[in-house]
Amino acid sequence: MPLIPLKFLWPDIVRLGFAAAIVSALFMAGAVYQVHATLRDFGVGRLPRLVLTVLFALHPMILYYAVNGMSEAMLLFFLLIATRQLAGWLTSGHPPQLAYAGLALGGAYLSRYEAIGPAVAAIVVVLAASFIRSRGQHKDRLAAPVCDALIVATPVVATFTLWALASWIIVGHPFEPFTSVYGNASQVHLAQHQGVAAALESTQGWLPAASMALRRALILEPFALILIVVAVVVAFGKREARVVAPLAVFGAVVAFMLALYLRGALFGELRYFIAVIPAATLLIGTLLPDGRPSRPTSVSPDMTRPRRRVVAVGTTIVLVGLAASALPVAAIGLTNRSIARAESDELTPVLQLVRHPARGPIPLRRFITEREVAQAVDSLDLGPGAVLIDTYIGYPIVLGSAHPSQFVIPSDRDWKVALANPALAGVQYLLVPSPSDNRFVALGALDEINTTYPGIYESGAGVGKLLRSFDATGESAAWRLFRVTTQSAIVEPGA
Repeated sequence: MPLIPLKFLWPDIVRLGFAAAIVSALFMAGAVYQVHATLRDFGVGRLPRLVLTVLFALHPMILYYAVNGMSEAMLLFFLLIATRQLAGWLTSGHPPQLAYAGLALGGAYLSRYEAIGPAVAAIVVVLAASFIRSRGQHKDRLAAPVCDALIVATPVVATFTLWALASWIIVGHPFEPFTSVYGNASQVHLAQHQGVAAALESTQGWLPAASMALRRALILEPFALILIVVAVVVAFGKREARVVAPLAVFGAVVAFMLALYLRGALFGELRYFIAVIPAATLLIGTLLPDGRPSRPTSVSPDMTRPRRRVVAVGTTIVLVGLAASALPVAAIGLTNRSIARAESDELTPVLQLVRHPARGPIPLRRFITEREVAQAVDSLDLGPGAVLIDTYIGYPIVLGSAHPSQFVIPSDRDWKVALANPALAGVQYLLVPSPSDNRFVALGALDEINTTYPGIYESGAGVGKLLRSFDATGESAAWRLFRVTTQSAIVEPGA
């Protein structure tokens, strides 16, 4: 939101969504810093720490989600802060770090809903660790864990409650993404009905679906399973408490997304497994030899130091090599449409453009149709509230318009009234997307104008008269502009 006023200096910051790309780039830069700071806290030596940080920053999946304006960067940033603070508390027991971890988890929940998984995991870890550390009578041993858990849980619970309350007040439902017709589950069910392959994965049984999910995770980090096993052995064998933090926080994210995916509430997309990248990086950091200056000891004789150094250097090379191997594997995986549909659809045309600059692949021409629609509506020189449009998939039209106030959209207070009887509400035009024309899944079928007036795209449904059609380009849906007739049937809002 702070970037929006810059549209008066640079209109494309809103019209083309550059504001979102700036935000994701800044948060991913912050995530890179948090990786470096966490590795430093873990005692990783300067050279391997810098190499691991650079490898994390250059991971193709991290680079892609740093520039595309989506929320993965923000989620990783807050989860890395939570991991760093939780790991610090596990080793030092410093109470303020629990508060910092709780605040970071609250920020992560405001970024994406799956952050509730690591929040629960962090609370469980704090309860268990604090109980193990506490001394005294049974009653006294319970008091400290409860207090510590409340420190980390309070910001999360407050964020969860206030956000649900705000959603309830504004749209009438506390958890709109799960109950709304526009939610992920609704999209998946629609795609299954339309026979979209990515939505049918979860219907083939949990074993094939889980196998596909494992493939996606291993595309991002080929040695993730080995690292997890070794890290668990180290955690229990050497009582290395800091290993628990990345396992709990990032493992809970992946587990949460996997559960929703297996239930058919999510598409099988690679981005839901992005958390394995920082998890693998930090687990490697916990396994690397401590690079901090060691205190003199009389236990180890001087003659063993060269051997220990050789082992330490060899271990570092192997572990850093595991991190480096993920980059080419992920780069290839991102162009595999069966594993990374969304990413390959955008990256493959970029590669084609690099190889054949004169061709200009159509998939790169995003929102061409929507900008054409926006220009056509602007040319009508309308007043405020003259055009009814559902911004579910029509948001690029509003963003691309020079006069966004001319639209009535779902977040307006009079949306339901205008939808029920456009003519009576002063609406002059309707913008309707095709309910069946889209490259991936025809999300226009969920458009509220289409659902309120079945068949309106084909015939006007007695509400509007067709003025102009706009052909689909790339992944855009086709659109039609209708002029509202003077006699509109009143329907129940949301019917």
